[in-house]
Amino acid sequence: MKSTDSKKLFFHNKLITLFLIAAICIGIMPDSVLAASQYPVIILTSYNRTLKIGDTFYLAAFTSNGSIPTYKSTSSKIASVTSLGEITAKSPGTCKINVKSKKTEVSCKITVSKTKLVLSKKSVSIEHGENFRLDVKSSTKSQITYKSNKTSVAAVDDSGNITGCKPGDAIITVKADTSTALCKVKVKTPTVKLSHSSLSLYKNQSASIKCEVSSGLAPVWKSNKQSIVSVDENGLVTAHKHGSAVISATVDGVKKICSIEVKSPVIKLNHSSLKLKPGETKTLTASVSSGNAPTWTSKKTSIATINQKGVVKAKKAGTTIITASEDGASASCTVTVTK
Repeated sequence: MKSTDSKKLFFHNKLITLFLIAAICIGIMPDSVLAASQYPVIILTSYNRTLKIGDTFYLAAFTSNGSIPTYKSTSSKIASVTSLGEITAKSPGTCKINVKSKKTEVSCKITVSKTKLVLSKKSVSIEHGENFRLDVKSSTKSQITYKSNKTSVAAVDDSGNITGCKPGDAIITVKADTSTALCKVKVKTPTVKLSHSSLSLYKNQSASIKCEVSSGLAPVWKSNKQSIVSVDENGLVTAHKHGSAVISATVDGVKKICSIEVKSPVIKLNHSSLKLKPGETKTLTASVSSGNAPTWTSKKTSIATINQKGVVKAKKAGTTIITASEDGASASCTVTVTK
């Protein structure tokens, strides 16, 4: 049969069906015709329908004999139907809603389209501690869920807020119904800069090292020789004795260092030698480059003593060495006590 003839036959049958329904409704159908009709005619309000997940609509059916038809879905997982013809789209796919009255059965093709997800970004680059809001548009009103495959690298909450946790790569999976979309997240390694790469200090002196971190996180400070130089959580270094040490600031595996040299001071006395008689006193002064007060000692206190203010007192005839010491450096003065 030619396609033209098939179309003519289709419209011809439709006209006959409509005529039968109209005849039944106005009561002009002869009883002999109804009795001769073995199978009722069923007319549907729709024979093909495309729906989104969650959509519903009523499929009405009219029968030529006035009977109430039954509804059945060929796949209730794709689209379900109630006894009154209410169809609900559930998952992507195609199925049929079969409408049956006695031995007559007609169907409506239901196509449930896949949920479409559109992300505001398919890839994101952030730093540790930085946040980014991932906006998602869905073709349905279904709930959207978010999940990170590496929460230690990047975490995501129920609203799509992504937070960088440490440098690395992670994937955020966005899901609605049975559809998924992915957003790649790269948590960048931070840039770390110190205000000083080296410093020279004397004992008891302090200096502040500033650390600039692109992620804004606070670094972890550390001294490799705390007996020489210590450092607090703010980068304030304090020298304790002469020697060398290294101060490091570390953020997310990125380390920057500052070399510290604690210098030995230079000491100069106002006298290199003194002559005194027993009972006499004389004051020695020490110029110390570190600014720290020296420690005074006498080699022979029975001949001459000295206090920590530098005052020398002669005791008896003889010779002794007075020494001013500070952080490993020293300067001496020879004191001779005569009769």
